[in-house]
Amino acid sequence: MKIPLDKKPLVSLGVFLIIFLIFGFFVIYPLFTKIRESSNQLFLIKKDSILIEERNKQKMISEQKLSQLTPELEKIKNIFVDEETPVDFLLFLEKTAEEHQVLIDISLLSGTKKETLSFSSLNFKLSLEGSFSNCLQFLSKIETSSYLIEIENLSATRLRGIDPELGIFSNNVDLDLSIKVFTNSLIKFL
Repeated sequence: MKIPLDKKPLVSLGVFLIIFLIFGFFVIYPLFTKIRESSNQLFLIKKDSILIEERNKQKMISEQKLSQLTPELEKIKNIFVDEETPVDFLLFLEKTAEEHQVLIDISLLSGTKKETLSFSSLNFKLSLEGSFSNCLQFLSKIETSSYLIEIENLSATRLRGIDPELGIFSNNVDLDLSIKVFTNSLIKFL
């Protein structure tokens, strides 16, 4: 079959158009689809990268704050008495009594007592004997110490009699007090 000359350009144009559509459908469309998928993956990777960078910044900020707070946390831990072995606290009481020339007798009262907010405490009974001013200095020292102490009961009795060393009336008092010392049972979890 012979194509007339005046129709040849139209047929050529039709064949070219069909080849172009086939080329577009099998080559260009998959190429654009791949480009779109790659673009979406790149967007997700950039988004994840930004999130990771932000998390790293937050982590660094948190680590800086923690390093700044570590000394303060140590101070907080030191205000509580070790619940299992309160030896340091007992030595502190004995040393302070000796410094202020006060005789001291220490006894543990009811052991550990649970308080609100899961704080626990040890209760001690202290019996002090010495001059009134020395006993007051002792009380002032333990109240301002680094331990978290609460004085619950206090009774004072003046000791009558003559001081054997000075030969004058004694200025000594007998102080009985109960103190509550908070323990580190909650701090162990920090």
